[in-house]
Amino acid sequence: MKKLRLKSFQPEEEYVYLTYSLKNDEGEESRILLENYKTLLQKALDWLWERIKVERREVKRGKKVITKVKITLPEKKGVYKTLRDELEGVNVLASHYADKAISDAQS
Repeated sequence: MKKLRLKSFQPEEEYVYLTYSLKNDEGEESRILLENYKTLLQKALDWLWERIKVERREVKRGKKVITKVKITLPEKKGVYKTLRDELEGVNVLASHYADKAISDAQS
């Protein structure tokens, strides 16, 4: 988490990201890889979304009524094995793609 200075709204440390392009003659294979990963990620997001708990309660402050919302996400340790087994059913890629999709969906 970056901390911002209040006077300048600049991060304390600045990072430089160096990128470079790669020649890819296998465009169709790359597209298939990305589509398969997108399917895994969407399945993981849907699975987690169904298990999110949302609690709403109304709090009276003076004349105003404020709705407080508490969102509880499933713990990674508690759902990892079950979710991974479910993703393996639709996974046509290597197993580490399922692990990465779970990690990405959790974050």
